[in-house]
Amino acid sequence: GLGVVFGYFSNDLQDSQRRAQESVQRFETVLEATYRLRFLGDAFFFQPDLQYIIRPGGTDRTSNAVVIGFQTGVNF
Repeated sequence: GLGVVFGYFSNDLQDSQRRAQESVQRFETVLEATYRLRFLGDAFFFQPDLQYIIRPGGTDRTSNAVVIGFQTGVNF
């Protein structure tokens, strides 16, 4: 499946971070693509997952990131 998640940090948090002269957290966005491959009916599956994270942690301090992972499972 495909998915998009958007998170926004509260104005109160942003105001307190400005007063403390810290990096201000504004928003973070994650784009995700995954697909479950089934084998032997539903007995075994392999599911790769790809994510692209825009503004990790909500600031510009960290570059956008690519995350690659997978999960597997066996049903008895």
